[in-house]
Amino acid sequence: MVILLLLLLLVLPASPLQAEVSVRASVNPSRAHVGQTVALAIEIQNAQGVQAPALQNLDGFEARYIGPSTQMSIVNGQVSSSITHRYALTAEREGVFQLGPFSVEHAGTTYRTNAVQVAVSAAPEGGAGAGGARGDAMRLMLSTARESVYVHERLPIEVTLYVRGTRVSDIAFPTLSAPGLSIEPFGQPDRGTDQLDGLTYEVLRFKTFVVPLQAGPRSLGPAALRLNVVTQGSGFFMSQKRPVDLQSNQVPLEVKALPQAGRPADFAGAVGRFTLEVTAAPTDVLAGDPITLKMMLRGEGNLTDAQPPRLSERSGFRVYDPQPAQGEAQGVRLFEQVIIPESAEVKVLPPVRFSYFDVGAGEYRTLTSAAIPLNVRARAENVAPQIVTAPGQEPAPQEETLGTDIVSIKDGLGRLIHRDRPWYGSGWVWLWLPLPALLLLGATLYDRQRTRLTGDLRYARYAGAGKVARAGLAEAEASLRAGQVEQCYDVLSRTVREYLAAKLDLPVGAVDANSVAGRGVQGAELEQVAAFFDAFEQARYTGRSHAADAEALLGKARQIIDALERRKAKTSLFALLLVVLAMPAMAAEGPQSSFFAGNSAYAAGRYEEARQAYEAVLRSGWESAAVRFNLGNSYFKLGRKGLAIVHYERAAQLAPRDPDIEANLSFARSATGADDCRPLWWQRLAFPLATRFTSAGLLQSALLLLTAALLLLTAYKLLATRPRLLLYLAGGCGVATVVVASSLAF
Repeated sequence: MVILLLLLLLVLPASPLQAEVSVRASVNPSRAHVGQTVALAIEIQNAQGVQAPALQNLDGFEARYIGPSTQMSIVNGQVSSSITHRYALTAEREGVFQLGPFSVEHAGTTYRTNAVQVAVSAAPEGGAGAGGARGDAMRLMLSTARESVYVHERLPIEVTLYVRGTRVSDIAFPTLSAPGLSIEPFGQPDRGTDQLDGLTYEVLRFKTFVVPLQAGPRSLGPAALRLNVVTQGSGFFMSQKRPVDLQSNQVPLEVKALPQAGRPADFAGAVGRFTLEVTAAPTDVLAGDPITLKMMLRGEGNLTDAQPPRLSERSGFRVYDPQPAQGEAQGVRLFEQVIIPESAEVKVLPPVRFSYFDVGAGEYRTLTSAAIPLNVRARAENVAPQIVTAPGQEPAPQEETLGTDIVSIKDGLGRLIHRDRPWYGSGWVWLWLPLPALLLLGATLYDRQRTRLTGDLRYARYAGAGKVARAGLAEAEASLRAGQVEQCYDVLSRTVREYLAAKLDLPVGAVDANSVAGRGVQGAELEQVAAFFDAFEQARYTGRSHAADAEALLGKARQIIDALERRKAKTSLFALLLVVLAMPAMAAEGPQSSFFAGNSAYAAGRYEEARQAYEAVLRSGWESAAVRFNLGNSYFKLGRKGLAIVHYERAAQLAPRDPDIEANLSFARSATGADDCRPLWWQRLAFPLATRFTSAGLLQSALLLLTAALLLLTAYKLLATRPRLLLYLAGGCGVATVVVASSLAF
C-alpha cells in the first residue's frame, strides 16, 4: 500500500498554488446607519498563510478583526485555494465613505485591493448603542450576580441575547473583555422568553464564571457576539444571511483583597464555601501495609484549581503525594492519598485540614476531619516489610538468587494501559488508515489532537498556553502603544499567571516564584519569573506606573514565555506523542492502592491475597507489565504454573526487553517442561524488531513513518525548488515502514 501511495503522489499534477495571486475587498451591507456594524472581507485567491492586512483609510469607522477563513477545492485534478480575512466595521458618523484600497503583503510582493463604498445615515429612533436600546430587534446584555467580589472568588456571569421579530442563525459564543480576570469557557446556552421594557423577546442565556486575579476596581465587558440575520430574498435565492456584530454593556466590579488578619499558615488560595469528607481503608493493617486516604471537597468555589487537603501530622507514616481521583462531578473534587504506617505504635490516622476563605462570612475557615482509629499490627520478625514506591520513583535494588527461584516482584506500578481502550483502537486510527493521500490537502493530525484535548482539560490548557500567551503579549503591547499603562499591567499579570498556571498545572491564584520553583522551573528561568513578579509588585503597587517600567515588564514577560516555549520545542515529536498517548494512564492513580496492597501481601507470604489484589487492578480496566509480572509470580507461588506462564507472556508483550520477565518466563517453562516459544534464528533475522518492541509500539512507529513519508512528499510537491533530498528521505521512510510493518505482522 505504501509503494502505491508514493507512486500516486509522485504522479499527481502540479498544484496551481503557484498561480497568479489576486486580492479583492467587499463589504456587506453597503448601506448602514450610525452605530450599525458592517462586514468587510478581504479575499486573497491562490495563496495560503497570508497575514491579515492592516486597515487604512477608515475614516468614520471603528474596525475590529474577526479572523480568517480558508477554502480549498479540487476540480479535474487542479487545486485552488483562498484565504479571506474578515473585519467588523462600526459606523461612527453620517456620510458616504470610500474604504481602501488596502495593501496585502505576500511572498515579498505588495498587492492592492479595489476600493469599496459605504453610505451611512443617521441612526433611527431607538437605535442600538452599547447593550441596545428600547425597541431594538436584537440586544445583548451582560449581568453579574454581584458587583463586589474578593480576589480569586468564582463569580457567575450571564450574557443574554434578546431577539424580537427577527430570524437569526449561526449564533457564535460570546467573547468577553475582562482585564485582570480569568474567564471560564461558556457552556451551552439556555433558551426561553423574557419581558424587557414591556416587550416580549426570545432569549439565549450564556453562562460562565470569572475569577478576579487582582484587587482594585475592574471593568467587565463589553461582551461581543456575532450572528447572521436571515432576510427574505428574491428570485432563485429564497433567503439571504447578513452578518451582524452585537456589543453589550459594561459592568463595573469592585475586587476586594483577601485580608491578612487571621490567614492560616496552610491557606493555598481557595475562595468560596466548602465541606470536607474523609475516609480511609483498610483500617486494620500490618505495619508497612498501605492505607488509601480518600478526601472529597464539595461546595461553591474554584474547585478546578483547589489544592488537596493536608494531613495535620505525618510522624509515624510514610506519606505519598495526594492525586486527583476519578469520578469527580460538578462542584465536587476528589483526592486519593497512599499512606503507610511504619510501626505498630501508630493508633490513629491524624486529622486532615483544609483552609479556605469564606466569601459569605468574610473570614478564613479551616475544615478539620475527625481522627480515624487504626489497628496496626506488628509484622512477623522473619518477614521484612515490602518496599513500596510511588509511580516514577526508582525502587531499591533487591538481591536475587538467580537460577534457583523466580525473580521477586516489581516494586513500581509502571505505566498503566487501559485494556479496553487501547490507543490503536480509537476512531482516529481507523479514519487515518484509508485516507493518507488527504495529507496533500492539509489533513493532518488535527482530529486526533482535538479528541485528546476534549478528553483531557489539563492537556488542553497546557497545549494552548503558548498561543494564548502570545495573544496576551500582543494585547499588552497594543495597550502600551495606546498610552493605557494601567491596562498594560493588568494584561501582563493575567497573561503570565495564566500561562505559568497552564504550563505547570498550578492554580492561577497560587502562581508565584515559590510555587513555580516547586514544579521544576530552575536556574535562569526561575530567576526570570522572580524578576517579573518583583518588578510587577514594585511598579504596580508603589504607584510608579510609567510607560518605561511597563515596557521593561513586557520584555520580562516575553523572556519567560520564550524560555519555557524553547524548552517545550526541544522535545521530539515521538516523545510528545508518547506523552499524549500515556495521559490516560498517568491520570489513572486509582489502581495504585490495590497494587501496593498486593506487594505487601506477597512479601508477607499471603500469595492468594496478593493474587486477588493484582487481579483487582485488572478488573478496574488497567494493566501494566509490573501488574502482569507480579500476578504471574503469585500464581507461581500458588503452584499454578500454567497461569503464571500466561501472565509472564502478557507481561513480555508489554515490556519485551525486561530481563526479569524473560528470566521468570524461562524458569516457569523449564519447571513445567513447556517448549521454549522464542522465535527461530531466521525469524529473528527476517523480523528484527518483533521481539524487541511491543505490538502497540510497532504499530505506532509504522503510522509515524508512513506519515513522515507523506509529509516529505507533500513538501516536495509544494516547494518551488523541489530538492531531491526530500524524495530520498521519503523513500527511506517507506522502506522503514515496510520493515516495521513486517515485524508487526509477525
